[in-house]
Amino acid sequence: MSSSVHWATHYIGLPWHAGARGPGTFDCWGLFLAIQREHFGRDLPEIPVDANDLRTVVSTFRDHPERLRWASVAQPAEGLALSAVAATVVSNYQTCHENTEQLKALQDWIRQTR
Repeated sequence: MSSSVHWATHYIGLPWHAGARGPGTFDCWGLFLAIQREHFGRDLPEIPVDANDLRTVVSTFRDHPERLRWASVAQPAEGLALSAVAATVVSNYQTCHENTEQLKALQDWIRQTR
């Protein structure tokens, strides 16, 4: 067993802050950019988005041209980003949004019938 500490250990416990790009504070994309650049030599584009607005984050990443470069892989490996979670978040968000709209419509109908 190796006694060296994995490079990712350094990032555990660092605070999250919208728009932060490190080195001591990151948002999700900022952390991903830093890891890809520092540990895998990949320079990825900045994708400006308000990290506090989940709807905008999801739609921005779903529709951004950089996403066309993403590819499915048979087996996850160190340095690869997995986007299956993003698809699930989008689906969950859309369902939640639809349910919210239905609830609002029901509440409006109840108010009108009183």
